[in-house]
Amino acid sequence: MTAMTVRWEDFESAFIIGSPDARYFLNLDTGETEYTSHMDGDTVKARVLQKVESGHFLEIPRPSFDDAMAEVNAFISSENAETQTRLKEGMMEHRSPFLGFNRAIGSDRELRARWSAHRQAGIERRLISFCRDHELAIENEVYKQLLKKHLTN
Repeated sequence: MTAMTVRWEDFESAFIIGSPDARYFLNLDTGETEYTSHMDGDTVKARVLQKVESGHFLEIPRPSFDDAMAEVNAFISSENAETQTRLKEGMMEHRSPFLGFNRAIGSDRELRARWSAHRQAGIERRLISFCRDHELAIENEVYKQLLKKHLTN
């Protein structure tokens, strides 16, 4: 097990479902997280990739479209029949199922809060799995709390 300290916000953001063009890398020597996004130009991407190729970095895999859909579908399945129908119809009415899903949630604060909690739990599970798969022990109180939360339930 490799113990390391990370800047938590940067590290956690690597596990959020987002643009598939984004790439995140963890420096195994410093705990620093490097990333490129879909908004970066070719020069920035090349500079980051050159840096990570010359160091001791581990790429953090991005959740796939299928992973994202599984997360959305698991959430929909946890809701009552009326809400399930509304969310599924919203997904089908838009060419982007995620945008349709978010629009179907709309301004329903309670539903959005439940989705946010579900989504956060998915981020936390992916982060813990990554650390366990690569035998990383993150020296951070938030990480320790996540382990207690997810590995004791």
